Amino acid sequence: MLAAMRAIVFGPLIAHGGGHRAAGVRRLEQMAPGLVPALEATIGDHTPHGCAAALRASVALYRRLRDDTSALVRRTSAEAAGLDYLAQIEARLPARTHR
Repeated sequence: MLAAMRAIVFGPLIAHGGGHRAAGVRRLEQMAPGLVPALEATIGDHTPHGCAAALRASVALYRRLRDDTSALVRRTSAEAAGLDYLAQIEARLPARTHR
């Protein structure tokens, strides 16, 4: 799912913001080197906590990119519902164990 977010959402928004064609995601890091840490944070590990953290990072990156694009329609109630649902899932995750 997060790979789809990169291809369908982040890629076009980053390209648009940089004045590039909004096709393909192969050179996002070259188009927007300042976003590399934010893009890296959207790659989670295979643990429930890692997936939740990657989703949270994806939300943060989307909001950052969205705020630079006035043409997007903001559906704040849908966004709030999705984030509430993610919070409910996170609340049910077992405590992290430290090795």
